[in-house]
Amino acid sequence: MRDVRVEVRYTKWDGAEHWHVPAERLGEDEHGTWLHVAPGQRTWRPGAQFRHRRASVVCVPRDAWWVATFYDAYTPGRVEVYVDVATPARWAVEDDGEGAQRSVAHVVDLDLDVVRPLDGTTFVDDEDEFADRTVSLAYPPHVVTAARAAADALLVDVEGRAAPFDDATWRTWLSRGAAG
Repeated sequence: MRDVRVEVRYTKWDGAEHWHVPAERLGEDEHGTWLHVAPGQRTWRPGAQFRHRRASVVCVPRDAWWVATFYDAYTPGRVEVYVDVATPARWAVEDDGEGAQRSVAHVVDLDLDVVRPLDGTTFVDDEDEFADRTVSLAYPPHVVTAARAAADALLVDVEGRAAPFDDATWRTWLSRGAAG
């Protein structure tokens, strides 16, 4: 049975809330913890929210500076792979506010994203935001270096379809999520 009380909780460097992504834990492999986001699941941040029209899977790696979301071909925006450059996840068990507990992966979003649309033209997004917030939020030099290195390596891996960004890896997890 899956742990339905899982969430990826993004904040910004200054502690401001960002995305909350509730999900179900599917399992783990050498790439990290895999989560299933079911159709109809609500994802939100201050000032915005949406319900997923189709299923997706999220990979939360161990000790890496990213979190990746993989979408099926019918996702609005026509994006297949979306990787947030973020601090390594810190897992905690927390009260969900309704008398139960859930596992939460806390990550700090560092603005840079590596995106692979369905046409395969992989790119790094939001470099302008990263440059601005490096100053306005006073990212420490080691964070700037780690985030930039992660984005550069991710661009190569996502574009080259290295695991877990190859179709076989993430689609296997997506199938497991769909199988329930």
